[in-house]
Amino acid sequence: GIKNIPKDYTESKSKENAIVFDLGGGTLDITLLNISKNKEGIINFEVEISDGDTHLGGSDFDNKLIDYCIQEFCKDTSIKIEDVKQDKKACKRLKIKCENAKKFLSISNETIINIDNFYGNEDLVIKMTRDRFNDLCKDLYDRIQELISDVLCEAGRDALEIDEVILVGGSTKIPKVKEI
Repeated sequence: GIKNIPKDYTESKSKENAIVFDLGGGTLDITLLNISKNKEGIINFEVEISDGDTHLGGSDFDNKLIDYCIQEFCKDTSIKIEDVKQDKKACKRLKIKCENAKKFLSISNETIINIDNFYGNEDLVIKMTRDRFNDLCKDLYDRIQELISDVLCEAGRDALEIDEVILVGGSTKIPKVKEI
C-alpha cells in the first residue's frame, strides 16, 4: 500500500478520484484511481482505467530539440544534416546539452545551447526560448491531451470529477505538461 498519506487527506471526503500521470524518459502512463475510505478508516485504491503511450516520453522532447539544433546549425553553416547526424560523438554531445536545456527551460524562459567545435571545427550556438520549445513540441502536447481525454472518456468522467492529479516522472516538470 501507499504510506505517508497526509492526515488531512484521510480525514477529507470518503471517496475521491485521482489521476496518476507518469511521464518518464520513454513512456507515458495515465491511471485513473478511485480512492475510498471504509468505515474502519482503511484507505482503498482501485484502478478504474489505465492507458498511455509506450512511445512518448522525455526523450521525445529531447529529440525535438536535437533535430531543431541540427537544422539550425546546418542552415547557418551549409553542412549537410545527414553528415552531422552520422557523427556519433557530435550527436552525443548535443543530446546531453539538449537534455540540460530542456530541464533549464522548466525554470527559465530562455537558454543558450552552446558546443565548441561541434562539427567540422564549427561551433553550435542556439538560443532557445520556452515558447520556441513549446512550439517544437506542440504535437507531443496534443498527444498528451488526447490521451488524457481518452482516459476520461473511457471512464465516463469529466475533468471536473477529478479531485487530484499526481505527477510522476521528470518530464512532468515541463511547465506546459503541468498546464495540460
